Amino acid sequence: MQLGSAGSTEARTEQALLESEERFRNMADHAPVLIWVCGPDNLCTFFNKRWLDFVGRRLEAEMRAGWTSSVHPDDLDDVLATYSSAFEKRQSYQIEHRMCRADGEYRWVSASGVPRFSESGGFSGYIGSCIDITDLKRTQEQVLRAQKLENLGVLAGGIAHDFNNLLGSILIDSDAIRSCLSPGSPGQEEAERIARVATRAAEIVRQLMGYARKEAATFAAVDLGQLIIEISELIKVSIGKNAILDVRIAEDLPRVRAKTTQIQQLVMNLLTNASEAIGAAEGAITIIASRANIPNTVAGGASAHEGAYVRLDVHDTGCGMSNDIKDRMFEPFFTTKSGGRGLGLASVQGIVRNHGGAINVVSSPGEGTCFSVFLPVAAREAQPIHQERSLETYPHSCVAGSVLVVEDEDHLRAAVSKMLRNSGLSVIEADDGQTAIGLFLPRVERIAVVLLDMTLPGLPAREVITKLRQMRPDVKIILTTAYSQAEVINAIGELTVSAFIRKPYNPTDLLNLIRKVSAADGNPTIHRVDFEEITKSAKG
Repeated sequence: MQLGSAGSTEARTEQALLESEERFRNMADHAPVLIWVCGPDNLCTFFNKRWLDFVGRRLEAEMRAGWTSSVHPDDLDDVLATYSSAFEKRQSYQIEHRMCRADGEYRWVSASGVPRFSESGGFSGYIGSCIDITDLKRTQEQVLRAQKLENLGVLAGGIAHDFNNLLGSILIDSDAIRSCLSPGSPGQEEAERIARVATRAAEIVRQLMGYARKEAATFAAVDLGQLIIEISELIKVSIGKNAILDVRIAEDLPRVRAKTTQIQQLVMNLLTNASEAIGAAEGAITIIASRANIPNTVAGGASAHEGAYVRLDVHDTGCGMSNDIKDRMFEPFFTTKSGGRGLGLASVQGIVRNHGGAINVVSSPGEGTCFSVFLPVAAREAQPIHQERSLETYPHSCVAGSVLVVEDEDHLRAAVSKMLRNSGLSVIEADDGQTAIGLFLPRVERIAVVLLDMTLPGLPAREVITKLRQMRPDVKIILTTAYSQAEVINAIGELTVSAFIRKPYNPTDLLNLIRKVSAADGNPTIHRVDFEEITKSAKG
C-alpha cells in the first residue's frame, strides 16, 4: 500500500508538473511578447511561438542558434555586456536593441530578463522577453524631430532679428560708400564686395529659416527647366575640374507651383552636395527634369498628394552614403564635411515640405547618390513669377513731413537715418517704443511716415501701433522686421499697417517704399498688411 501510495503520489506529481508546463507553454505562446528561457548553463531551453514566428525558424534550430543570433551586429556587444553582467550578478536587466525579423528587416525591441530560482533558492537560469517598439521609436523620433524643428525655429528667429539688423547696416553703409565713389575709383570694388558678402550672409539666414518653415512663400508658376539651366551655368565654375555636368530637361516640361528663391536654393544645395561628394576625383553630376507621378515608395512624401508632378533627379558618382548617414542626412547641423554648417540638406527637406512635394534618396557607399525631388505642377491659370521686381520711383516732394525711424539697433538706425537725410528727407530717431510715442505726440501732423521695427524693447510694436492710431488714426506705418509674413500677421493681429519691408533691405527700395506710402491717397490702413518682399541682391 505504501509503495502504491508513493507511486501514485509520484505519478500525480509528475502529471501536475506536466500540466503546469503545458499551462506555461500555452500562456507563453499566447503572450503578446517574444519569450525565451535558458538554464543555469546559459543554454536556451524554450522559445515561445511568437518568438519563432518573428525569427522565422523552428524551435530546434533556434535552440541551437541561441537568442542572441538575431541581434543586430552593431548592438551585439552592448547586449552581451549587459546580459553577461546581469547573469554573473543574478540580477534583472533591460536594454533596447535591434533584432532581425524573418523578412530581413531589423526591428527595435525592448529586451528584459530576470533570473529564475528554485524553491530551495538555487539558480535555475533566466527568462527573458522582447517587445517590438519600432513604431514607438519612430513616433519618438518624429517628436524629437518636431522639437528640433521648433527649437531651430526659435533659433532662426533670433538669428534673423539680430544678424539681419547688422547686415542691414552693412548694406546701407556699403551703398552709401559706393554712391560717394565714381565708377572704377579705388574702393569701389571693395564696397561692392562688402555688399555681395552681406547679401550672401542674408541668404544663409534664409536657409536656416527655410528649414524651420519660417520663410514666407509667394507661390507662382516657375519654369524649373530654365531655372536649372541658369543655376547649372553658375555652378560650373565651382564644381571640381574633373566632374562632368550633364543637364537633361524634358520637352514641354510643365511649370511647377513654387517660390523661385526657394527652388533656386534647393537646386543649388543639391548640386553643391553632389559636387562635394565627388571631391577631387573624376566623376559626373547628372540633372534630369521630367514629368512624373509620386510612387508609394517615396520617402518624405507625407505632404504630397496624388496629381501631376515634375521630378528633379540630381545624381552623382561620388562617395555615396552609408545607412547611418542616410538616417541623419536631413538633421539640422549634421554634416560629414569639415567646416560645413549642416543646413544644406536640412533646408532642402524644409523647402520640399513647404511646396507639398516629396523627396527620395538612393545611395550606397562607393556607388554615388541620387536625390529625387517631386514638385507639384502649377495650375493652368497660375502666372509665371518674375525674379526682378522694382518699386516705382517717387520724387522727393512726395514726403510732405518727417519720417520717424523707430529702431533699437543703434548701427542700423544711424545708417537708415543718414541715408534718408542724404536723400532729402527730414528724420526723427527713436530707439524704443516709449520714446517713439513721446516724439510723435508733439509732431502728430508733421510726421508723414513711421518706420517701425516689430521687435522693440519695452513697449511692444503692437502697442506702439495702437497708441499711434489713437493720436492719429490715419498715420502711415511701415513695419520692418526679419521675421516671416505669418509671424507679422500673428504679432499685429487685427491691426493694420501701410506696408511691410523685410530686413535686410535694399536702401533704394526702402526709400521708394517710404515715398510710395507717403504719396498714397486716403487712409492706407483700410487694407490688410501690404507685404512687399523686396529684399534683393545688392547692385553690383
